[in-house]
Amino acid sequence: VAVTLTMRQRSKFGERLTESDQCSRNFRYFINRLCRKVNGRRYKRNGERLQVIPVIEKKHGSRFHYHAIIEDPRNDLDKMRSDIVDCWTKTDFGNRQTYVEKTTNQIGWISYILKLENKDDELDILNLNYSIAG
Repeated sequence: VAVTLTMRQRSKFGERLTESDQCSRNFRYFINRLCRKVNGRRYKRNGERLQVIPVIEKKHGSRFHYHAIIEDPRNDLDKMRSDIVDCWTKTDFGNRQTYVEKTTNQIGWISYILKLENKDDELDILNLNYSIAG
């Protein structure tokens, strides 16, 4: 599924979001929760993860946010959307403003999220490797 996840300027505990490594840690927490929710016992027993391509973006004067493509092994968009929103809003920096849609053109969405228009955009390599390789 194609996903856009916005981030709060401050955590629920008042910590200010200033660095992409904070985003990365927040996303890792989110993806762990999502894997646990989607894969259940398979995640707990075998460490079965979802395939994810995450990109951190921050345009000048705006919030950090993620564009990502996330595997939906159940092929149930409504359930996946609900799980993503639930897991994202339980992170320290997760904002309720989200976009989750089934993508019919994965190559197009991947090209869009990898555009890396300015110096603050970056492929989140830590979570790309983490989600695929474990």
